[in-house]
Amino acid sequence: MSTPSVLRGRKPLAAALTLLAVGTVVVLTGTLVAVAGSKVSPATTVDSPTESDVVSGDLTVIGSAEHPVGVATVELVVRDLSGNRYWNGESWQSAFIRFPVAVSPSGGTDVQWTYTVPAEALSRGDYRVRGFARSVEGNGDANGGDAADVRYVPGLDTGLYDTEIVAPADGATVSGEVRLDGEAASRAGVAAVLVLVRNLDTGLYWNAGTGTWTESFHRSSADLSTPDAEAVTWSLTVPAPSADAGEYRTRAWVRTSDGDGDPFGRGRSTFNVTRSSTPAPAPVPTTTVTTTAPTTSVPVTAGPTTAAPTTTVAPDPAPAPTITVPVPTTTAAPAPTTTEAPPPPTPAPRPTPAPGCEDGEPGLLIPCSGIIFGSTGDFTTADGTVQPKVTDFRRTEARLGTDFDLYHDFLQWNDLVDKTFPRADVQELVDEGRLLLTNWKSPTGHPRDWARIANGDYDDDIVVAARQMAAFGEPTFLTFFHEPEDNIRDVSDGNQALVDRYVNDYAAAFRHLHDVFDANGADNVVWVWDMQGWIGGWESYYTGGLYPGDDVVDWVAWNPYNWHACENHGSEDRWRSWPEVVSSFYDWVDEGGPDRPSRDKPLMLGEFGSEENIGSSTSDQTKAEWIAEIGEVVEERFPRLKALVYFNTEGKRPDGSIQFCEWPLDSSPSAERAMANLLTDPSLTLRWD
Repeated sequence: MSTPSVLRGRKPLAAALTLLAVGTVVVLTGTLVAVAGSKVSPATTVDSPTESDVVSGDLTVIGSAEHPVGVATVELVVRDLSGNRYWNGESWQSAFIRFPVAVSPSGGTDVQWTYTVPAEALSRGDYRVRGFARSVEGNGDANGGDAADVRYVPGLDTGLYDTEIVAPADGATVSGEVRLDGEAASRAGVAAVLVLVRNLDTGLYWNAGTGTWTESFHRSSADLSTPDAEAVTWSLTVPAPSADAGEYRTRAWVRTSDGDGDPFGRGRSTFNVTRSSTPAPAPVPTTTVTTTAPTTSVPVTAGPTTAAPTTTVAPDPAPAPTITVPVPTTTAAPAPTTTEAPPPPTPAPRPTPAPGCEDGEPGLLIPCSGIIFGSTGDFTTADGTVQPKVTDFRRTEARLGTDFDLYHDFLQWNDLVDKTFPRADVQELVDEGRLLLTNWKSPTGHPRDWARIANGDYDDDIVVAARQMAAFGEPTFLTFFHEPEDNIRDVSDGNQALVDRYVNDYAAAFRHLHDVFDANGADNVVWVWDMQGWIGGWESYYTGGLYPGDDVVDWVAWNPYNWHACENHGSEDRWRSWPEVVSSFYDWVDEGGPDRPSRDKPLMLGEFGSEENIGSSTSDQTKAEWIAEIGEVVEERFPRLKALVYFNTEGKRPDGSIQFCEWPLDSSPSAERAMANLLTDPSLTLRWD
């Protein structure tokens, strides 16, 4: 690990001259010089920050550019990925823009450049920086150099910790024993480096202390070169007999001499192990979950038509309880094994619901009894947008040995306007009897869209989307611009007048969408108001007009998470049970009152999830127990909760990079078993009549 250098990542200039220069060339004392007519595009590099860095304070971008004749200019693009806006050199704007930065030496064949976005212009979130160069002859780099995506965290002491995995390199293939080598640094002294090694094929974690693989999330202490020094090297070895062939993920955390630590675990690497022959590991006892209750479909309503140490490891960036089913939830003894769940049973036929029941309303997808359980798939890049994968959703169902009732899909504005709804793979899920929750963004993803929607500027698009939904025919959940709270805060930047404006714009946009959909026959749409649900931070938004009104909202949803050590949201000591993360917003809604949803609205967790417990001093509850607790308390403590939708993804950004949260159910076999038990608990079985 070294200070970012503007020399990193350079393309050899000699190679560019030899292979790419075209035109008149003069040889002077052995130096090849392109004099005129060069067709070479300049090469631009962002040297600092590097991909996936976490930064704080001013955002200083350092880069270089080269061209065999000379670099005349460099333009920079700084994009706020969270707010979907661009820096123009003085302020943020919605339209794409490149702005010039000074180069040194001007006109040189090999130049450096630096630009700083001041801290006061930045807010918490993800940013992308990319440079574009133009030669003295006017040739430009149309696509720009490699972009660097970084996370900005205000107030974080980014110099306090540093960790990286040196070997195996990300994507490497190794054989024999697996030796992990890395470096770590801290001004407070490095007392320990904790390393996670996970076999992605079996889902098991390496425990160096016992020399075995375990189902429970585990980090092993690495050997340090000089404990408590400010800079150390470290190593950890998995002996050859223990490392089966397959794909592995590693992640490293720093612990300082004063007891502080990196909650992010940013040292990461993913690698493959090859093995000519390895004795088969002894299997861990597995539990077969029997599905005793049929899953259901809903009626068709007629109608026309998301100061800590740093590390560099492989990708890793809201929860549900488990109920006692015919099979008890058990934790297998630590031992290497393959933990694939048995093949899923053939789903029982879904009954046709009756027109009504005492406590439910099938036309609004309110069950008579039981809970709708849903999930996302893992995220992936598709045509420049982020969408959950149906294939991953199905893989999870196969591992659990049972089906979810609902699939949660995330769509950009144009996905409902320019593309067929639903996609073919999603339609297959619906045809098999699953419900659909569609999460729809605004045209640009910026709060300024809301006023334009309310004013009718996008009515042509909205009519198309409404008619697609109407043609779909099935009762289906739709939420518009879920979790708008962060967006309102960030673009308002402390200006209360702007907060009030955007709060009211959101509600007006929601109402207008509802009215246009109704006018175009989409009365099969079940409208969901989906918030973060942070009463401690956003209650003034909720009571200040953000709620669109009972007449246009059918369900109320929020998205609670047990963040624990995930990214900058939590800490390793903090562990919150499922009832803890759910209760504050639930109780706020259930109290009723002005500017709050009616007390007869059904409630949903539109997203929820939990990390694995990596060493909380406040709780020894495991993720599996966290999920299991849902089944123990949901009906008595939270009777209005009628739908629980798990956020089963690590959370990939638009460029495919992964956020640092271990939400997926396959983070441990015990968590998967707990969810399977919950989904098949007879007391929570859906009934529509």
